[in-house]
Amino acid sequence: MAGNIRLIGRGAAPVLVACMFAWGAAPPPAAAQCEAGKLLASDGAANDQFGGSVSINGDVAVVGAGSDDDNGADSGSAYIFRFDGLSWVQEAKLTASDGAADDFFGLSVAVSGELVVVGAVGDDDNGSLSGSAYMFVKPPGGWVDMTETAKLTAADGAADDRFGGSVSISGEVVVVGTSRDDDNGFNSGSAYVFVKPPGGWVSMTQTAKLTAFDGADNDQFGESVSISGEVIVVGANFDDDNGENSGSAYVYVLSGVDCNRNGQPDACDIFLGVSCDSNANVILDEWEKDNRGVHPRDQLIRSVDVPIMMATLDGTTSTPDFTPAVAEAKNRSEWSWDSIPEHYHAQVQWQLAVTGYEIGYLIVLFAGRHLETFEIEADNDYQTAQILAADEFWKLVEANEPPPTDGADNPLMASLWPSHTEQATEIDADAAIELYEARSADKLASERRNAAEAVIKAVLGEADTAVVGQQVVATWRNNGKGRRFLVKGDALDE
Repeated sequence: MAGNIRLIGRGAAPVLVACMFAWGAAPPPAAAQCEAGKLLASDGAANDQFGGSVSINGDVAVVGAGSDDDNGADSGSAYIFRFDGLSWVQEAKLTASDGAADDFFGLSVAVSGELVVVGAVGDDDNGSLSGSAYMFVKPPGGWVDMTETAKLTAADGAADDRFGGSVSISGEVVVVGTSRDDDNGFNSGSAYVFVKPPGGWVSMTQTAKLTAFDGADNDQFGESVSISGEVIVVGANFDDDNGENSGSAYVYVLSGVDCNRNGQPDACDIFLGVSCDSNANVILDEWEKDNRGVHPRDQLIRSVDVPIMMATLDGTTSTPDFTPAVAEAKNRSEWSWDSIPEHYHAQVQWQLAVTGYEIGYLIVLFAGRHLETFEIEADNDYQTAQILAADEFWKLVEANEPPPTDGADNPLMASLWPSHTEQATEIDADAAIELYEARSADKLASERRNAAEAVIKAVLGEADTAVVGQQVVATWRNNGKGRRFLVKGDALDE
């Protein structure tokens, strides 16, 4: 909706239509009393699915027709309408220059100012149903029938990703949803952010990629996307936080700063919730603002009193009375802690021992959105035990002798991880049998899968997608660390 105009898609088989309503300052008592026009494609035909997607900005409306046949069956198109003060007039029809059958161009549309973006989930540039999106910039003389100004694709796109299933645009930023991406598991989903280059829109891959910090199989993160100003919202309608397929939405913010100072907008400059490290010193900005700032210390420092003790600090800060303090930052997927994990406590105590400071702050971002600070005071007895343990270890290094593996001979290690080898509890024999049988079944299943994958990989050769008819069975994906073999689906379609 934009201003006093609302656009609503409505099916009227066999041709889909879109209904436009306009009203003044006060809403009408019933929609039927304010219908100001009914939009139809000038060349509409049966099964075009005109109205499958709609978007409006000011006096311009865009309507998708994902099954239009101009470039082949279900190749798709989109139409631009303008309200001239009296009625809605079709100004242009948009198609893809490389459109082909089953591209479904127009399945998603978005308009902002003089820009239109159209999704085509069936485009095959990165494999069958990998998908793409098309940018249209209004020509100087106004909208006319045209093909795209630029084409947007995913740098890591793969078969069946369905990039372009949702699109949104605000200003110079475009967001594209890819609900079948597999980065966090099968159909976990992702979203891609595109920022207009300095020279204008050109065919390009993403500026940044967004995924859910807790993404899992079949979440379909990216099923819906929206952007307004600096805020991006991504829907995951099959997330399970409140029960199976209960769904969730994730909020991201464009920081407006060059987080890693590389001169380019990238993933570092987009963050989840309200937390960002704009000066790249590892400490979150809002903690620095609310406290006393942090001085980055990314170099290795050595204790003056005990030369074998060294540490690399995230930073140093100060207490409210300006006493020097250690700052250690963490990012955790869980929501909170009942108590500080022992290994983090040990790390900060070690840093306090190296620096000689009395106070350390453990700054933790939980679940990408909830910030907590834990104050840790220097514990001289604890640090003494750490120093003794380090000294014993260093003597073993100098003597080229392996240290004990259980740590039971060290008082500190024994207190942190006490041994219970002398204790035993009788369990039910059926439980043990079930455990062993399940483990054997898992092993056999793993061997079967490995053998089946080996056969398919051998047949694939240089190809990246294995299909049976029209169904994608498996793909090779480049995840930035190498190739990953992904199985798509659970069974062959009937």
